[in-house]
Amino acid sequence: MKNSTTLATIGLKLADLEKMVTPSGYINLTMEISDKQNEYGNNISLWQSQTKEQRDAKAFKSYAGNGKVLWTSSSDVYKAVKV
Repeated sequence: MKNSTTLATIGLKLADLEKMVTPSGYINLTMEISDKQNEYGNNISLWQSQTKEQRDAKAFKSYAGNGKVLWTSSSDVYKAVKV
């Protein structure tokens, strides 16, 4: 297995996160690193984790934030990183 390191910056909005706290006090997030940047240069999205049933039903995602890869040691992570 090849080791890789990725450095990213992520912005989260506190008001959105407060709505996602579970009864046990946790926030469960899913993160996606895309190989394409949006119009703001971001290629990372974070949203509240969904159950398999929600994913299968293509339920609305509650987004928590976004960000960008700043540097990676692996071409497998993001081939178009511009440092």
